[in-house]
Amino acid sequence: MNPTPTRHPDGRPVAPIAPSHLSEEPSAAVAPGRRRMPLALLAVAGVLIPIVFVALVIVAAASYPGYSHVTQFMSQLGVGPSAAIMNANFVATGLLLVAFACGLHLGIGEGKGSMLGPALLALSGLGWVLAGVFPCSEWTCTATDVHNAVAAPLAFVPIALAPLVFSRRLRADARWRGYASYSVGTGLALVVLMVVYRMTEYTLLEPWVGIAQRFLVAVMLLWIGVMALRLLKLSLQETSASERNVRHWDTLRRHAWILLAVTAVGFLLLGLNFVATGAPADRVLFRNIAGQSWEEVPTSAPGAAAYLQFIYREFGLVLTAYGAAALSIALTAYRRSERWAWYALGSEPLLLGALTVMDGAGGASLWLLQTALLVVPLAGLLLPYREVFGQREAEVSEP
Repeated sequence: MNPTPTRHPDGRPVAPIAPSHLSEEPSAAVAPGRRRMPLALLAVAGVLIPIVFVALVIVAAASYPGYSHVTQFMSQLGVGPSAAIMNANFVATGLLLVAFACGLHLGIGEGKGSMLGPALLALSGLGWVLAGVFPCSEWTCTATDVHNAVAAPLAFVPIALAPLVFSRRLRADARWRGYASYSVGTGLALVVLMVVYRMTEYTLLEPWVGIAQRFLVAVMLLWIGVMALRLLKLSLQETSASERNVRHWDTLRRHAWILLAVTAVGFLLLGLNFVATGAPADRVLFRNIAGQSWEEVPTSAPGAAAYLQFIYREFGLVLTAYGAAALSIALTAYRRSERWAWYALGSEPLLLGALTVMDGAGGASLWLLQTALLVVPLAGLLLPYREVFGQREAEVSEP
C-alpha cells in the first residue's frame, strides 16, 4: 500500500484530507423531507384552492340573508354583510393560484412554450386578486366597474385556456402523460361553459345564471384539484439527490421576475381603467371622503365632476406609464439579475404600500387585502436577492 504523500514535488506541504465522515459537505441522504418541501408546499397551495374557495362561498352566502345560489353571481357576495369574507376569498384564491402555477412549472417537464401555461394560471390569479380588491360598487356590477371590466375577464379567460396549453407539456412528460387528454377535455369544457354562462346573462335563462357560473367554476376547480393532487404525490415520491431541491429553489429565483411583472400588469390595468372611465375604482372610499356617491356628483356639482374625471384620467396615465415601464424592466434587465433593475422595481412595493396607507386612512374597506398583496412584489424582490447582490460580492472577493 502506497503511503499518502505529505509534500508536492516542489516541496510544498500537502493539506491533509479529512475523512469522508467528517466532511462538512451535506450528504444527499440527509433530511429527505427538506428537499421535497418547496414543490410539496406549492402543490398544497393548489389542493387548498377548491377547498378554501367552496367553503368560503358557502359561509359568505350563509351570512347574506336572501342570497340565492341559483339566480345570483358569486361576485354579488362581495358587497353587503358578506363582503369581507368573499373578497378575502377572491384574494386568497388568486395568491394560491399564482403559487400553484409556479408548482406546475417546476413539476412538469419543460418544453417549447413551457412558460405559457404557468403564465396563464398566474394571470388568472391576478384577476382573482383584483376581483377581491375591487369588488362591485353596487349589488349589480356595472360594465365600467373594475370588477366586471378587468378582473372577471382576467380571472376566467386565461384559466380556461391554461389546460389546453398545459396538455402539450403533459404529453412530453411520462409522469403526466395520462393527464394530457383530461386537460384537453377540461379546456374544451371550460370554453363551452363560458359561452353558455355569458348567454344566460342576456336570455330567458337569466334566472339560472348562478347555476351556470357554478358549473363553470366547478370544472375549473376540479382540474386544479386533480393536477394539484398529482403534483403533491410526485413531490412526496421524490427520491433524487438534494440537488433536486436546489434546482427547485434556483428555478423559483430565476422566475421571481414573474411576480414583479404581475404587479406591474396590475398597475397597468388599473391605470387603463382610470383612463377609460375617469371614475374612482373604489366607490366606497369616494363616498367616505366626499360624503356622497360618485353617481350623485354630476348632478350636485357638474363642474367638480368634470374636474375629478380629468384628475382620475391624468392619474391613470401616470399609473399606465409606470406599469408599462416596470413591466419592461421586469421582462428584460431584472431577468438578467442587473442590480439597477432590483432598485428600480423596489418602487413597486413602495408605491403599493403608500396607496394602501392612504386608502386605509380614507376609510377604504379593503385596505387589509391590499396590504396582503404586498407579499407579491416583496417575494419577487427577496427571492433573487442573494443572486443579484452576490455577484458584486464575488467580484470584490476576487484577487
